[in-house]
Amino acid sequence: MAFGALMVSNILFARFHAVLEGVAPGRGTPDLLPFVGASELFALLESLGSAGRQAYLPIANVDMVYPLVYGSCILLTLAWGLGERVQSSAWWRAVLMLPAVGVAADYVENVAVRVIVNGWPQPADALATVWVYAHGIKWLTLLPSIVLALGVLIYALARMRHKSRSSP
Repeated sequence: MAFGALMVSNILFARFHAVLEGVAPGRGTPDLLPFVGASELFALLESLGSAGRQAYLPIANVDMVYPLVYGSCILLTLAWGLGERVQSSAWWRAVLMLPAVGVAADYVENVAVRVIVNGWPQPADALATVWVYAHGIKWLTLLPSIVLALGVLIYALARMRHKSRSSP
């Protein structure tokens, strides 16, 4: 079910990004910025213009569900692939917390940018600073989680394939 929700979310993102691209070509969204400061966030939001900021809001709406969806997929993949290691090792249990921290940071990031966009052009320096830290924490926890989940998935699927070939 989580993987189905992930597919639906990705389809919605693609549709809403196409609308944003039509209004503000080549600008992108705050979520896709690399590690940046508040000034880069404000520059992006300014460059979107009024129509682009309005076109961003449906993306922001989907992004209020998306962290729960992708977080569930990452966590389920890790728990499935790591199996008994998680039960017997505090270190692996701590690793399982990475996607949860990333999801929480993503929600903080999403709420902060929504408030900034809805209050535009009012200054929101403190909220932009919150966004910067949440954005950084999100990517510092999710990138390793995604890489590990893909590695665990590939390893587990290879073991399953090997077992099925070696059984009579």
